[in-house]
Amino acid sequence: YPISTIRSQHPRVWFNSDNISTLKKRWTDSQFQSIVSGYQSSSKAFSLALQYLATGNVNSAKSAISKALGYSSSASSGSRNEAYFDIPALVFDWCYPELSDSEKSSLISIIKARRDSYLQNFLDHFRWHEMPFYRGGHAYFSTVLAIEGEENVDSHMRKAQNVLQNLQELGDEVSGDGAYRSYFYQGNVQPLPFFLW
Repeated sequence: YPISTIRSQHPRVWFNSDNISTLKKRWTDSQFQSIVSGYQSSSKAFSLALQYLATGNVNSAKSAISKALGYSSSASSGSRNEAYFDIPALVFDWCYPELSDSEKSSLISIIKARRDSYLQNFLDHFRWHEMPFYRGGHAYFSTVLAIEGEENVDSHMRKAQNVLQNLQELGDEVSGDGAYRSYFYQGNVQPLPFFLW
């Protein structure tokens, strides 16, 4: 298969010009305030980066960047906090216009190391059941997509695409008949890496 290509501009993980527009509208819509208020009242890096996307508040971006720079370079295997996405990668991608050169360089170093940790998790535990989510599958793809194309970053596009292809084939083999469901939510979360890609 040809290698997938990604747009050069950011954000490119979870968001594009269409759904950012929707996010901005819903951020101030009273119908969604019960959801939005949870992010507005949070000082976590993810929430601050999301606030920046929704409002353009530079202070939110700067706070998110500062917190992301404090993350470990090693992504722990089996951590529920690091299962579905990689925080430094999302902050890098979502707050990209507000990164200084030194912040960009430091975050890239952190994200590259975490990307390699997630990949090692795959190699240590390549099983359909836990690999896509609990072992950091989603997080790996977010690290790849966030920093792809940056200066001094080795491309992981082909490697990530190969992981996806092998994962899909493994999933087809063990749950192709739709019967393999250890948890009620597996039918929803297992395909997420493919949608993210």
